Amino acid sequence: MESNQQKPKANGALLAALILMTGLAGVSSYLYFDKKTVAETQEVTIAERVEELSNTRVKLDSISTALDTKIAEVQRLGGDVTELQKVKADLEADKLALSRGAKLSRANIAKYELKIQEYMAYLAEKDTAIAVLQREKEVLATDNQTLNTENVTLKTRRQQLEDTVAVVASQNQELATKVTRASALKAQNIKVLSVNPKGPSKSND
Repeated sequence: MESNQQKPKANGALLAALILMTGLAGVSSYLYFDKKTVAETQEVTIAERVEELSNTRVKLDSISTALDTKIAEVQRLGGDVTELQKVKADLEADKLALSRGAKLSRANIAKYELKIQEYMAYLAEKDTAIAVLQREKEVLATDNQTLNTENVTLKTRRQQLEDTVAVVASQNQELATKVTRASALKAQNIKVLSVNPKGPSKSND
């Protein structure tokens, strides 16, 4: 009888152990799948942030290239590039901070997106300023061309006047030479007549 009583006790203990093992397996499975879901969610979040960070870097590089172009254009037009160079230095500092392991937080990426918008607005403003500078340069070039044309016209007129003065001086020289020659000629066959109140009288030869 004792062995019969121990059998149900052993069966109950075995059943309790089996239930306990099944519960532990269920909890372990739940925790495993929960951790797996959390890990997958974190991987997706990290991948999204890495992509956002990569896009931010690409945008900053693009703005850097645009700034280089603007600096070269303003220098070509003879404008002041001090402000552009300062903005370029700020941009390079932002790029360096981003590449040195900036946090992948959404707030940090949003901060850079805001800076990118500011840089883009600055570039648009500089496009307008460069267009104005280009127009001013064209006006100055036109004015310069007009002044050059007027200068050539004045030089041509001056040369014409100098040529006319030279011709007149030459003619005066010729006339003076003729007068000198004429006065040097001796008077020949000249009859002197005197006039008195009675009328002309002949001179004696």
